[in-house]
Amino acid sequence: QKSQLADNINIGYTTNSLEYIVGFIHTHPSAGSAGPSAKDLVQMAKVGHEYILNATNPDYDKAYIGNFVLAADGSIYAMAVTNNVLAHNFYSSYNGQTVNGDWKIGTAAEKIFKFAYEQYKNAYTGNSNAKNLVFEAAQAETLNSLNAGVSIVKYNPATGKFEPVVKKIIPKKKANGEVEKDEEGNAKTTVTNGC
Repeated sequence: QKSQLADNINIGYTTNSLEYIVGFIHTHPSAGSAGPSAKDLVQMAKVGHEYILNATNPDYDKAYIGNFVLAADGSIYAMAVTNNVLAHNFYSSYNGQTVNGDWKIGTAAEKIFKFAYEQYKNAYTGNSNAKNLVFEAAQAETLNSLNAGVSIVKYNPATGKFEPVVKKIIPKKKANGEVEKDEEGNAKTTVTNGC
């Protein structure tokens, strides 16, 4: 069924006996950022939350693995719970703290995201895909800072593998090893994979 948004398609599903949902795939339209939204991340943490609540229930479906985001720019992201206890705590604290897919203003998550966004924005200056790269890096930083128990990986078409969305801001250096400075004397920065 086609939704009112031209970039969005909703597909219904039904599971039969002995069938389990192991994940969901959804799309992000070109109008927003490519990477997982705050709402996506909190919903992923809900998997860890429910796992903890149902740990002693033998009928609980423990087959769920993760979610995927297929973005209009061609990016493919995967999200997974890496620690059920941390995801449970994160979900308990941040469920209901998103608005229209973003972190609710004034929350710890929004403050961390905003600070990280500004840091990565400076580091990605001049990159044609800066908007999406800054967004995904700031989301990963928010998850890491809050010990969310949820991780984001992104498909790298060059390697054919999903790779962590963990970034580290480092100073740009000249050929002689000196740190490059802007006209105000501040160190220029760039981004590298933090793993």
